[in-house]
Amino acid sequence: MKQLAGFIAEFDQAAVLENDLTDVASVHSELVELTKKYDRLNHVEILVGGYDDDPRSLYEVVEVRAWMQSIHQQWPDWLIWLTPATLWTWVLSLNPGMHRRNADGQLQIEMD
Repeated sequence: MKQLAGFIAEFDQAAVLENDLTDVASVHSELVELTKKYDRLNHVEILVGGYDDDPRSLYEVVEVRAWMQSIHQQWPDWLIWLTPATLWTWVLSLNPGMHRRNADGQLQIEMD
């Protein structure tokens, strides 16, 4: 039998701006249930729509960072469910001191 490894969850800009976690709660519950059902950790790739024309990375957008912080506060286990690409965005969102834009527009990321 083929096992599910994870899925993609897309959230829109309105949910971010309103700090709405309703759909996030559903995704979290689904991840827990799938992990129990298949007896293995399932992952989620998070997409946030509405910022395609914004030149900043998602982790540079203040309202996205606030939304991600709210999710992290509500579900501290959230990070274990994320795919590597989503985890990267999440870590930089939760730790804005790790990155900055240089005068030339290049992004600088610092890790301890």
